[in-house]
Amino acid sequence: MNITAWQPLLAGIVLVVANATPLMACPLTDIDSAKKHLADGDYGRTVAVLDACIQDSESQAEAHFLLGSGRLRLAQISEAEKQFDLAVRKDSAYRKPIGKQYMQIGTEKLNQDKLDQAAPLFEKAANFSADMTMEIAEAIFQKGKQTLNKRYFNLAVRMAPHYGTKIFNFLMYKANNASDKRCVPLYELAAAYCGETCGLIKEADKRLAIIVDGLEKNNPLDSKIARYRAIASKISNLTPQIKIYPPGIYPFKLAKGELTKWIRCNNPVEREYEFRSNNQKYEVFLKNGQKYRAWAGDRLPKTINSDLRIKASEDTVIFLTIH
Repeated sequence: MNITAWQPLLAGIVLVVANATPLMACPLTDIDSAKKHLADGDYGRTVAVLDACIQDSESQAEAHFLLGSGRLRLAQISEAEKQFDLAVRKDSAYRKPIGKQYMQIGTEKLNQDKLDQAAPLFEKAANFSADMTMEIAEAIFQKGKQTLNKRYFNLAVRMAPHYGTKIFNFLMYKANNASDKRCVPLYELAAAYCGETCGLIKEADKRLAIIVDGLEKNNPLDSKIARYRAIASKISNLTPQIKIYPPGIYPFKLAKGELTKWIRCNNPVEREYEFRSNNQKYEVFLKNGQKYRAWAGDRLPKTINSDLRIKASEDTVIFLTIH
């Protein structure tokens, strides 16, 4: 008999063998049992029940989904991913339930302040079901509002970039309604989320300008001044008050507590300065950090290569000569 004559017989043998050894799905009793164990939080039994039936069967998507859920709860991340991938391959409708599994556990980690563990879970959730992204970003944003922790705000922006504007507006509102002492770190945090179209800039500009002015009147060399100006430069137009003078004689009539702008010679080399007044009731502050109290008898410098400011401790007139 030639090979052509054998072909129908071979086909029949293959069909008989295939029918004699079918690949069975996980029994419904196992599926129901796994669901119960999963609901009860007995993730070990969930995995054990499904592992036994999945190994030698062409299991349905639901079995892979449940097994993945159990493994995810047991922190067997890579094994869970394999089962979830099989579930989606068999039925794409499981993408959303899988996304919810990741989001639920991610939210639990978020509420436990375990951000490093929550972040990858949230990203997995968004990968499986993109329509959960906004819900996740909002949950992270709310946590950021409670803690004022930049790490939460950064993750919210990573999930949904447009949240940067939402975060900025929240922080600016909070800063504008905070005390002078508390508003500056809030402005500083807000600056990290200020894009090209950030609002409320003028409010921050005015507030920081008032705070800086108060600090400078009290102590022009206060270390916080430079920091506050640096913050302001990110979100406003606050700039140091500097006036440039050529060599000459300049009178300054100052009331008690009044402070000049920073005085800078138009030739930025070391020059000779001379101070004269009717009562010596003033102080000189140099940009390099030095301070001289004329009223206390401090010997004023004659050669200066730094910006300077003059502050009156009583009503006075000071004549400044730049040689």
